[in-house]
Amino acid sequence: MRDGEPCSHRGCLNHITHPCDGCGRIRGQRTLEFALETYNHSFAVTYDGDKNKVLYGTLCNRCGERFEGEELTVYCKECS
Repeated sequence: MRDGEPCSHRGCLNHITHPCDGCGRIRGQRTLEFALETYNHSFAVTYDGDKNKVLYGTLCNRCGERFEGEELTVYCKECS
């Protein structure tokens, strides 16, 4: 399967915040970086298909430090 082509899962290319149930890709791509606006907050999202892992990078709402994690949260570990 090439990047951008859907698998047999009906919503394959619609998965933008988590991997597809059918193929484990996000937006039909094995490696992907894009910006996500949610909860009035900006996230830089990186998906590594080889590790099947999504990392969300952003600035903490409390201390302002840049952090990266596997959960969609607005606070770093020290402030949560």
